[in-house]
Amino acid sequence: MGFQLRIVQGENQGQVLPLTEKSILMGRATTMGEAAAGFLFFYEATVSRQHAELRWDEKKRGYLLHQRSQTNKTLVDNQPVDPKAPKLLTVGCKIQMGLLILSMESD
Repeated sequence: MGFQLRIVQGENQGQVLPLTEKSILMGRATTMGEAAAGFLFFYEATVSRQHAELRWDEKKRGYLLHQRSQTNKTLVDNQPVDPKAPKLLTVGCKIQMGLLILSMESD
């Protein structure tokens, strides 16, 4: 697939997170270092427990970001993601969940 996320603002700034699964749920960790297959956890109080989901789209050859939180918005390039209209992520786009900001990169 060849994509990764980089934390550009928030806990563990600079950390690179390879995207290796076809479906990845992103949310708040309840303990530092929490990990599980198919999940990206962030130790950030402003991120919902189940904030957003990435799903690989074979036809578009990219990840679609699906809004999951009913209380906290997810922004892509400062635009809110509609829960009914997933957003295709492109290299260089910025994803914001609470105070956490991630950048999509090719690896």
